[in-house]
Amino acid sequence: ALSVSLVRSDDNTPLYFISQIQDITETRNAEEALRQAEEKYRTIFENSLEGIFQSTPAGRFITVNPALARMWGYDSPEDMVTSVTDIGHQIYTDPAIREEHTRLLREHGGNLTGFEYQAYCKDGSTIWVSENVHSIEGEDGVVLYEGTVENISSRKQAEDTLKESEKR
Repeated sequence: ALSVSLVRSDDNTPLYFISQIQDITETRNAEEALRQAEEKYRTIFENSLEGIFQSTPAGRFITVNPALARMWGYDSPEDMVTSVTDIGHQIYTDPAIREEHTRLLREHGGNLTGFEYQAYCKDGSTIWVSENVHSIEGEDGVVLYEGTVENISSRKQAEDTLKESEKR
């Protein structure tokens, strides 16, 4: 980067120039590396087959990826984030399960793997999901949940079919 300033006398006559040259190669390289890392993250987030989310402990989605919105029947991630204002009552078929989820998350040091529950879709139908979630502290010190969700309805249906078969 180059900056040049003209120095003038009291009567406004030009006297000399002051110039400063600064090598900003490292800064530019760091900015480009950051841009590339952000683009890779965005691509993974947008194209993942698993649902990915970030939410508040109080029950609001902050962000969801397209796969999660599709899984629960929403038109877009934005539609899901604005429509779901209470995860415990709008997503969980039993709000007590959400409370159990939060309790277990605290008990397990902020990490919960393979938490299964039945969830409502936008149209009122239900699906079974398995969630992996961890709590993080955001930039402002606020705790957030981040995680992935997989639709396991087919597996649950197969398990139920096997149980019925074994009973017979």
